[in-house]
Amino acid sequence: MSAVERKAYKTNRAFTAQGLEYLTKRFFDDPFLASRDGVLLRALLLEADRLIRNHGAENRELVFLSLMTALDWVDRYVAIAFAAAEKSGDSDRVKGDLDSYLNRIQTWYSGSEKIPYNGATAILCDILVRWREYYLRYLERTRTSPEEERRVELPGQVKQRIGETIAQALQKDIVDRDQKRKKR
Repeated sequence: MSAVERKAYKTNRAFTAQGLEYLTKRFFDDPFLASRDGVLLRALLLEADRLIRNHGAENRELVFLSLMTALDWVDRYVAIAFAAAEKSGDSDRVKGDLDSYLNRIQTWYSGSEKIPYNGATAILCDILVRWREYYLRYLERTRTSPEEERRVELPGQVKQRIGETIAQALQKDIVDRDQKRKKR
């Protein structure tokens, strides 16, 4: 944070807790939570991260952020699985995969578990196992539909003209720089 931000944002863990409480109520009730084009999980993570960085957080909010971050890793693979499942008509099964974790996280977050957070640890372990299963199935993929790099082949004359134009521009820069030096 900049000096101005440090002055404006005070440590206020209660504010972080209230902010996350508000965000999660909106988040868990949204009908578009688990969909191929859904960005709600990412939005929640960004807002939670911002709240925590600016105002601090209690352990419970940090654990919640960890759970949601791990779920985001699974969600990225779910987007890939959605694309494949839409072709076979099995997209409801894929959505259900994310829903089970969301329900467990929501139940945990609305509860009052204290350190050592055994329930949260169990959820996190299950999410990470699922993430690893997706990884083994799809490997490291970041997009639902990978775009192939389009290569444009320029005709020889065009390449030559581009090269000449660049050479002329460089030459002009050198001449201009030398003239400025002589004036000093």
